[in-house]
Amino acid sequence: MLSATEVECLGDPDSTFDHATKNLEKVATTDEWGFQRCIRIKNTIDAWEMKAERESSWIALAVLVHCEYQLLREYAPQGAITRNPFLSHWVETLQRLEKDGLKGVSAATKSYDVKTEPTAQVIAAVRVEWIKKILSGLDSDMSILSAMSPRHLYDTARLSVKKPFKIQPYIQILVEEEIYDKSHLPATSSAPPDSPPKPPTTMTTHTNGYASNESPKTSPYSHTDWKTTLLANLSQNPSTAVHELTRLPLELPHLDFLTKLLTDRTLESHSIDPTPVILSYIQHSLRTIEKMSSPPPTLDTALETLSPTTNGNSAGDSDGVVIIEYGKEAQSRCVKLLLLFIKSLIRKGLVGVEALYFEIQEVCFSRLFRGSFWRKTCGGGCGASLGLHDSKLCGFTPQQDETTMLFCDWGRDRGTLKH
Repeated sequence: MLSATEVECLGDPDSTFDHATKNLEKVATTDEWGFQRCIRIKNTIDAWEMKAERESSWIALAVLVHCEYQLLREYAPQGAITRNPFLSHWVETLQRLEKDGLKGVSAATKSYDVKTEPTAQVIAAVRVEWIKKILSGLDSDMSILSAMSPRHLYDTARLSVKKPFKIQPYIQILVEEEIYDKSHLPATSSAPPDSPPKPPTTMTTHTNGYASNESPKTSPYSHTDWKTTLLANLSQNPSTAVHELTRLPLELPHLDFLTKLLTDRTLESHSIDPTPVILSYIQHSLRTIEKMSSPPPTLDTALETLSPTTNGNSAGDSDGVVIIEYGKEAQSRCVKLLLLFIKSLIRKGLVGVEALYFEIQEVCFSRLFRGSFWRKTCGGGCGASLGLHDSKLCGFTPQQDETTMLFCDWGRDRGTLKH
């Protein structure tokens, strides 16, 4: 949670979001990651939400909406609100608070001055309107939002005409990102019973329900002389070698090969900076993992792959992504391999953790927020997914999940984890 000093910066209902942010930054911990601070902010929201139900006040309203703004502000540079890792928090909060929405809207029509504390229903109604504004993106200009204050939001909720808000598109996004399961989607009468279509008889069906028309073990790098070829290219054609290194499959032999290149300083001996090569490889691996969630190409799409317009790249991908396995299990396995590789690089001092910061963050945002991982951890309440788990704050044991163990070990190495 935020400290008492930090909460005090957010407790003024007449303070604009910009002013409160500046005050918060003055007392903030300088070496704290943005995501780590957002986890503390989310915990503060949960605590003050319960407090507002017992002791409603202007301070409670201010703290809650100021905290929501901080979650929005932290990830505003990433663009669309759908890329914000706290989208599920806003969707769940909106659904929960709108159950008593009519009561809240009715109560909010009464004018509350500084001396009259708003009720819990009013606070809920203001939060509903604020979250709708955040999700709708109508006021996506941060300069406009930053000039508002909690009391201004209250006046808006009290005086504005309430318009229908469609939350279904956001639920659909969460389902597609596997944060929600399909049970959250409304049933469609036109759809037949849930039974996946049978693949063509010429294709191989995997246990995850996906199909492919080639063995998952087929790889363009499966021949035995690929190492020799790459090492030769390092001397004769470095640019080609670098491109090939960044496109190696995410498999143990290739990870070992990359690690050996770094350990032996082979790249430096050819005047190649190894850090950009590794970062490019990790980025390429992340894109490959993301594409593994899609069904394999059919015969028609496979033929399109061979067309001149795709330059002959695998799966028609201009980036040359080679996908040899599909489905959630394959994705999970590749994520763990990538995380182990990153962990190894850090522990051996081959690449600095500062250089890997954004790659680690991207792994967390794109994969660790998926429903299967999220349910295995403590729910994100204390930041276990980033190795920041504090056993004193919750009863979850990090060792229950091997991916969480990875980050907990990494966090312990950095000195951010103590338990």
